[in-house]
Amino acid sequence: MNENEVGKSVSNDQGVMVGVILVMAILIIGGVYMVFSRINTPNVDNIPEATTGLPNLDSTSNNPADLQTDASSLEFQSLDSDIQNIDQAIN
Repeated sequence: MNENEVGKSVSNDQGVMVGVILVMAILIIGGVYMVFSRINTPNVDNIPEATTGLPNLDSTSNNPADLQTDASSLEFQSLDSDIQNIDQAIN
């Protein structure tokens, strides 16, 4: 082996080591990112479930009196509380 071939061998070995170090650094940075992204994600179990505010309508009548009864049984107060719960969950 002459001196020129030895220099190339050392240069190739350094390139491989630099490549391995870069791949390991990228994997470590990706792992740290994944851990912190899971830590900062809100827990879905703590968010209250929204209600629809709709009554249980068993009637399928087209009679205006039945329609008026169904319309008067709607709860709009629960909609306000649901909107507040959504605002709290987002913020």
